[in-house]
Amino acid sequence: MLSAASSAWAHGGFWRAHQILFTPDDPLRITLRSDVWGMALSHDGGETWRWICAEPFGRETTTPRRISMAAMPGGAVSAASLGDGLRLLEDDPCEWREASELADTLVRGVVQAGDMTLVLTGRSDAGTTTTLLFASDDGGGSFSELATALPAGFVGTHLAVAPGDPERLYATAASGETLQLARSEDGGDSWSMHTHVVAVGDGQWEARVLAVNPQDPDMLLVVADGFEPRGGQLSPDTVYLSTDGGAGLSMVFGGQGDVPAAAFSPDGTEILIGGIVDGLLGADSGALASDGSSALETRHDSGIYGLTWNEDALYAGTEEFADGGTGYSVGRSVDGGRSFERLMSVCDVTAVECDPDTHGGLVCPALWSDMGMGGGGFKEDFLETGRCDSGDPASDAGDAGAGASDGGVTAPPADAGAQGEPDGDDSGGQPPPDPDATRDTNGDDGCSCAVPGSRAPLRNALPVMISGLWLWARRRRSAPREATARDGAKSPHTW
Repeated sequence: MLSAASSAWAHGGFWRAHQILFTPDDPLRITLRSDVWGMALSHDGGETWRWICAEPFGRETTTPRRISMAAMPGGAVSAASLGDGLRLLEDDPCEWREASELADTLVRGVVQAGDMTLVLTGRSDAGTTTTLLFASDDGGGSFSELATALPAGFVGTHLAVAPGDPERLYATAASGETLQLARSEDGGDSWSMHTHVVAVGDGQWEARVLAVNPQDPDMLLVVADGFEPRGGQLSPDTVYLSTDGGAGLSMVFGGQGDVPAAAFSPDGTEILIGGIVDGLLGADSGALASDGSSALETRHDSGIYGLTWNEDALYAGTEEFADGGTGYSVGRSVDGGRSFERLMSVCDVTAVECDPDTHGGLVCPALWSDMGMGGGGFKEDFLETGRCDSGDPASDAGDAGAGASDGGVTAPPADAGAQGEPDGDDSGGQPPPDPDATRDTNGDDGCSCAVPGSRAPLRNALPVMISGLWLWARRRRSAPREATARDGAKSPHTW
């Protein structure tokens, strides 16, 4: 298990690749999102990586929170920032643009459906929440609300699209022991509803579509995702398979802990399920449908946090920090996950150089490095712990705490259950009273922000961050708006 003295855990948890995105028309552009500690970007196929903090896209860097992002044609990236609307990375990772049409909505999910960017939102009026879908066909330049809202009483928390059919959409909601699955076959103009009673524990949970078969939009995996309670314990998740577009569900896997990822092979014949405790499991799609969990075999022991399988290869967000881990954060596999080569480690990351007048320029430097003030930033917590100096990121895993193998599966770190909150809803399908209220994964109401061996907060860094945010907001209000590419033809994105 992880050492209690781990500074990275003290500051919210470890950086991991919870989402791996490739730009549709430029596969050399890769975006890696972590539930905590921001994101990493590459424009050269993973040869180099640049880090940016979470504040420019509306989140807090050291507070674990699961959100969804989508890579858009042309190089833009959209981020569902929950109570802070939709943010768009266009030309500068340090300055994300807010989508004004979504400013008064709770953005829960975003997907790229062909050339369309679709956004799942909630709007409250007199205590009633209406789930809406917005769409953009100009690369995020503008968004319009689709005429048909989702059915009344459906509080959607997650949106998914079939890779092989951009008209096929799925939205999920959860309430009590009921899993609601809405399906659209016409890009969101109309919806059919399917309701299922599922086995869940006493805690809060949400329903999410983990993956849709690219060759068969009726085949999909859905997870009943238990919400980890205080202290970071692992709540076992349950995975269901549907072969008829959500009308029926059959339980195919019961995880020992969190099951955050799944993927179908590009030809649709294989299914992979990734768990933090269970590792990577795989099966033939047809065999899983007919035989259930008995068809699954373990393909890799490392804890899995994210999966993307495209025509090029399988990419997995793995466990870099635990004893017996892979020694990298993202691995690439050409044999269906049976073996991996390193694509990215936190040791490869450098900070994005932000203009001082941008949001990122005013906030991110203090989160990248505390410059010896004792608070600890990304640089101190990850790059200067000894792992990177050794040339083998896994060789000094004890600096971040170590786990022991159990039954051939890497034991998860103590924070393994401390992935970010589910996509904006931790209340059993009911809209949360505060979209920014986060689960306590440290036992102290969020990130303890403490240095090893102490409970002292980041006192020296906080004044810099607070004053930076104030200056950024003041400059945004007072500066005249300059003409940009989005006032006319959109220019190629250059990040």
